[in-house]
Amino acid sequence: MLIKKYAQAHFQAYGLGWNLMDFHGHLHVSHGGAVQGMTSHIAFLPEKDVAVIALTNQWSRAAQGLTATILEHYIESEPTNYIDVYIEGRKRYEAYIKQQKKTEKPLQPGTTKPPMKLTQYAGTYKDNWYGTVDVTATGSELNIKFSRGNALTGELKHLKGNRFVAKWYDRTLNADAFVNFDVDFDGKVSGFKMKAISASTDFSYNFHDLDLKRVSE
Repeated sequence: MLIKKYAQAHFQAYGLGWNLMDFHGHLHVSHGGAVQGMTSHIAFLPEKDVAVIALTNQWSRAAQGLTATILEHYIESEPTNYIDVYIEGRKRYEAYIKQQKKTEKPLQPGTTKPPMKLTQYAGTYKDNWYGTVDVTATGSELNIKFSRGNALTGELKHLKGNRFVAKWYDRTLNADAFVNFDVDFDGKVSGFKMKAISASTDFSYNFHDLDLKRVSE
């Protein structure tokens, strides 16, 4: 944990939606948010009765570094410049992602035909935790669309058997995923599960947690 070197942190956890850690011996409560091109971060020192929120229009960890730097003003006479610390950490992470991509074997989906007609995979699928996902067949294409948000919309490319690859139209997501359709004893598709293809895909794309069951054709 990079911050341990500078703030003498001894633990880091996640409590009811909040990140928790000790910060120079004080409880530090925080959470961040991000969409494409913008990041934010909010942090509290409850024992010091102080809170800071940083809103940015840039894709970096500067917001997290800024809140840490400001909060340390309430504890240390010479606070660390955490903006540089977190930006450096981001650079290391990006270098790791780049290296991961180099070692991944490229997939060649779309060169084979599935064992069933595309229309047999089409339908509405539901996960009790997430909601619905629509799979539609149009001509020679099979498409997928998540009900919450427009980003997770893309084409399903056949890989082998009843396994496809979801290739999102937004190619900045770095979140293509395997889609494995389940077939029951009657030869009908009953549902599907997903898993991110790349180890570098952000954990927030929690495809592996979905258990999508077919609710309509």
